[in-house]
Amino acid sequence: MSEHLLSEPGNMNHEGFGARRTRRGTKDAESSAPERTDPPERTPESGCSNAAAPLRVLRDASCPSCSKPFVSFVVKILAAARRRLQSMPARWGLAAILLVYLLAGGVYSFIAPLGEAPDEMEQFWYIRDIVEQRRLPRTVDDRLAAGGKSHEPPLYYALLGVATSWVDARPLPQVKMLDPERWPRHSLPDEVLVNFAPLHTADEQWPFRGVVLVWHLARLLSLALMAAALAVIYRVAREIVPQRPEVALLTVAAALAPQLVYIGGSLNNDALAALLGALVAWLLVRLAKGDARWRSFLLLGLLLGLARLTKFYMLALLPEVAIVLLVLAWRRRNVRYALGLLPALALAFAIPAPWLFYIQPVDPTLAQGWGRLAALFDIVHAERWFSASGEGQAGTGALAVARALAGVLRLQPGAWALTLFKSFWGFFGAMTVEAPRPLYAIAAALSGASLLGWARLAWRRISDSRACSGTPDPRTCSGGSPDSRTCSGDSPDSRTCSGNSPDSRTCSGGSPDSRTCSGQGLWIPALQVLAFLATEATFYGVMQRLPDTAQARHLYPALAGLALLLAIGWWGLWRPIASRRGLLAVTALLIGLSGYCLPTVVASMRQPLLPVRSTPWPDAPVTSMNVDLGDGLLLAGARWTAGAPGRVTGTLFWQATQPPAGEAVVVLELRDALGNAGAVWAGHPGGARYPTQAWDAGDHVRQEISWPLPPSLREAAPQLRLRMLRDGVEAIAVDLPFIALPAAPTVAPGAQTAWQHAGSTEDTFGLRDSLLVTWPGGRIDSLVGPGGALWQPLAQTAAGDQAAFVAGAQQRPGAYLLPDAPQVAVTIAGRARTFTLPEGLTPLGTVFGSSVELIGYDMAPGVSPGDTLHLRLAWRALRPVNRHYTVFTHLVDSQGRTWGQHDKLPGQEYSTLFWAPGEVVVDEYTLQVDPAAPAGSYRLDVGLYQALSGARAPAVDAAGQALGDHVLLGSIQVGP
Repeated sequence: MSEHLLSEPGNMNHEGFGARRTRRGTKDAESSAPERTDPPERTPESGCSNAAAPLRVLRDASCPSCSKPFVSFVVKILAAARRRLQSMPARWGLAAILLVYLLAGGVYSFIAPLGEAPDEMEQFWYIRDIVEQRRLPRTVDDRLAAGGKSHEPPLYYALLGVATSWVDARPLPQVKMLDPERWPRHSLPDEVLVNFAPLHTADEQWPFRGVVLVWHLARLLSLALMAAALAVIYRVAREIVPQRPEVALLTVAAALAPQLVYIGGSLNNDALAALLGALVAWLLVRLAKGDARWRSFLLLGLLLGLARLTKFYMLALLPEVAIVLLVLAWRRRNVRYALGLLPALALAFAIPAPWLFYIQPVDPTLAQGWGRLAALFDIVHAERWFSASGEGQAGTGALAVARALAGVLRLQPGAWALTLFKSFWGFFGAMTVEAPRPLYAIAAALSGASLLGWARLAWRRISDSRACSGTPDPRTCSGGSPDSRTCSGDSPDSRTCSGNSPDSRTCSGGSPDSRTCSGQGLWIPALQVLAFLATEATFYGVMQRLPDTAQARHLYPALAGLALLLAIGWWGLWRPIASRRGLLAVTALLIGLSGYCLPTVVASMRQPLLPVRSTPWPDAPVTSMNVDLGDGLLLAGARWTAGAPGRVTGTLFWQATQPPAGEAVVVLELRDALGNAGAVWAGHPGGARYPTQAWDAGDHVRQEISWPLPPSLREAAPQLRLRMLRDGVEAIAVDLPFIALPAAPTVAPGAQTAWQHAGSTEDTFGLRDSLLVTWPGGRIDSLVGPGGALWQPLAQTAAGDQAAFVAGAQQRPGAYLLPDAPQVAVTIAGRARTFTLPEGLTPLGTVFGSSVELIGYDMAPGVSPGDTLHLRLAWRALRPVNRHYTVFTHLVDSQGRTWGQHDKLPGQEYSTLFWAPGEVVVDEYTLQVDPAAPAGSYRLDVGLYQALSGARAPAVDAAGQALGDHVLLGSIQVGP
């Protein structure tokens, strides 16, 4: 960056943000006037100058009688006060912006659902593992238990773990985890296969307690780290553009994009990475301005070492630091910069070395011989990175990086760049929820304005160079500054701004002539941006998938450069944007965008919390009922209220003493003295989103019921009967206390009501939803669905005018009608399931894990080496599976050697957890036969296993004979 690229013609006021400027040319006119040389008058008493201003006497260092300690002290006080007054507006502006950021980030941290930010659940799990185990994970098993981020450097997690360890997280509540391998039961409510995510329950409500409190405190600490990074970014900008504090404030304001507020308010090691990256940029700029003391190089090494203990991506700082110091050594002809690189790199490798040598790689051979030395480059993490796309072990390092970076052009560079742009401004959730389009339109306008500003600055620079071409007096092209000649290459004083002169410090931020070196050091944070962009592009080239390899949060260590480039571009396009009003407008715009995203995106991610707590409900009845319904289900209490005429509302409080084994459905019946049902209701305890198969021991479940009563109920029903159905069969029936009903219900004759248990009147229902149909004067014996299928109610009144249904897996999606009133229709929306056996299969009848049957298969009798073998398998669920199984298919020879295989989840990622009893799942498999497979007879080895532990499901044949952990299918001829 040229010294004059950021210079403004005319007076360059660097007295502090908001200080009064003079008109252009005024100072030039004043400086061109001859300097007064009349000798000052002196008083006979003191011999001191009889100046008009008293401060002039105090500043006259040539007067011996004025050098008394008291006077010197007063001079220092007045000078300090003047400096504080000059800089206070900028500091107050910085404090205001940081306060706004902290408030916005605090709201985000409170509103955003736990675990929904990128990698947040894994990072929290890692923190908790460090606190509970009181050590870092070392072995592969340790890292497996600590979660998906346990391979990351530990500094951020250890800091937050120590900072929150004072909270006793052992008492409830605890966070329920979603992971089909570790906690398969929790995937049932919404049929999701998310790894390491929380199951959002009422335990997340205010007031926070237990682990939930720890999580929110850790979020706030992470937000404070991000705010500290913004403060350091301000210092970086002040070092680069010292005469324009307003540009530094604009730089901080530019970093207030909604995504930065969102990530700052979440749990993420990018906050500490951003702080350390900004500190490294600040120190490098200071070094570029002449601060070549040895302690600066040692501090740089310390920062690099801590950065490497924070995030694997921070390795990108090492080549950047090496380039910067070597360039400075060459430009300044000062070997100290090159020598200072040695202690900096030594500390960068020495500080993380204990952790790097402590952890054990997946491949033990990597830690032997020279591998121990290679571990200093984080070979364990690099192995994990490059092995993801078959690039080989990390030892092939440099070539793998080059291939990955070059491979970006063969992928989707446009889509990658667009995703990266969106994720800088706003891409919420785990990179799953885009921001509203207006936000991207405004972001594009802001980015485009910055580019135009840089184009305008470059054009002005080119124009100035052309205008000065051949001018004998280079001072005339200095942009109006009388002292600009001191930085002119043709001036005898040009050495004062060169790197060789001992006076190079005259270009530091504290020099009165610092304005002549505007923009000095901007290339350093710009180089940092390029380094991390290259790292992210390499990540995309390795993993070859979007959007997780195009996340702008990975660029946060270079946030100083990103924000400064944006701010200078805006300032170059329109100078008033750096004024007080302009700063206020930019800050208000960006915070306004964050406020816009809060209700439209962030708050909308908060789905209704599941009605379950790990502690008793505060409003539960004091007197517990404790009705034991078997299989670990306990009805702890009930509360009923007679509301509007014709409706009763109630709350049932359930408790699980052990994990229930099957699916339970509750049927409620209001019975008269003769035992006839006058009103009915049916549904899942806990509602459709939390069936009993998902319950854990100790769960306290709340069930809200709003019960419309039919017109046929003309008198108070003295009895409430609860019937519990398990897998469609009645298991137990008990009578419960009830309230005295008010006057007879008032439902207009001829009216029909389709009702859901939550009290809504939607006509679309999903799996496990309750459906109550009331038809005054009519009779409801069934509903007619697609293809004429009949849907029988679980309960109906004696008069037949009210019937209770529960949507099950057997109901085909589509419209269901009343036979005698086709205008009454409801829609069942859900997964289309098959319960009929396919034709053309070789029957088998092997049962795995007593719950999944391999009905039959179909495959080609032969295949050639190198070709693809196509296989079709038909499975059937005999009962709820409760296991997340992966299918393996191996082509084996007579010696048991494998020559082809295909392992995957069945049915297009259709987990066995979601299979309904009796459901048939037909799946296709393709096995690539090894070209080196010798000709001969082969068999297919098929089975089920759990990916986390590798445990295989035991198999028995149709006669009940044990087969071990797999079944061998028919013979296949490979080759001629």
